[in-house]
Amino acid sequence: MEQSEFLQTAIKAAKAAGEVLKKHNLGEVKEKRHAGDLLTQADIDSSSIIIKTIKQDFPHHNIISEEEPYT
Repeated sequence: MEQSEFLQTAIKAAKAAGEVLKKHNLGEVKEKRHAGDLLTQADIDSSSIIIKTIKQDFPHHNIISEEEPYT
């Protein structure tokens, strides 16, 4: 598999996540593990769309995400 296929998927995922993020305002902020380690619904939604996009093109890839417990 060529690197360009991975790059194309990464660009597609980033653009999709960007569209999701543009629709959010800061909204509710949750604290994760430490003070200052904040989580918003925008974080969860953008992480989810990135994972979904990658899995569509590469269904057998394993993904570790900072927001994984929340998506």
